[in-house]
Amino acid sequence: VAFSKSSLLGKKIAPECIAALEHTLKVCETLGMEIVEDEPTINKQDLLFSYYVIVASCTAGEVARAEKMMKQKATLNNIEHATWFLKVAGEKLRASHLEQALYVARQATIEWDHFLQKYDFFCLPTLGDLPSPIGLMNLSPLEKGAIHLANYLPLSTIIATIKQIGARRIEKTPNTGIFNMSGH
Repeated sequence: VAFSKSSLLGKKIAPECIAALEHTLKVCETLGMEIVEDEPTINKQDLLFSYYVIVASCTAGEVARAEKMMKQKATLNNIEHATWFLKVAGEKLRASHLEQALYVARQATIEWDHFLQKYDFFCLPTLGDLPSPIGLMNLSPLEKGAIHLANYLPLSTIIATIKQIGARRIEKTPNTGIFNMSGH
């Protein structure tokens, strides 16, 4: 059993989450499993940006399908602000951004395939921090205001915003997105 106490896409893991992992590993050891600390080498920044490019692209596609099905345009009055931003970002991103993101995801899949060949399973914290109270992850008033302008922002600002908000948002679940991308 390989394990990691790291935040694969974020910056840190809360002590309580590490304690839960350590408890799990002790149970594995009592069952006779060999425990090894190891993790694959990944480029966090590239993978995190790629994750959000894929999410934004898929959101734009899903909203377009919903508009067609509902025979109604999506607006900030009928979808959440974060979904609106991802929709706009997905519409503004170029096909080359999506292709590069998919390439990064494929490379991560290959890296994980090689890494997992050595182990029966891999154990790490799912959460980077304790669960948040309802509403804590809501967008700030400034972020909501900026989202109203999203249609008018240049692509470079959209990309910078994806990187900034994505890096902050991933801290709660820093170890799940990579598996969504790689399919593991």
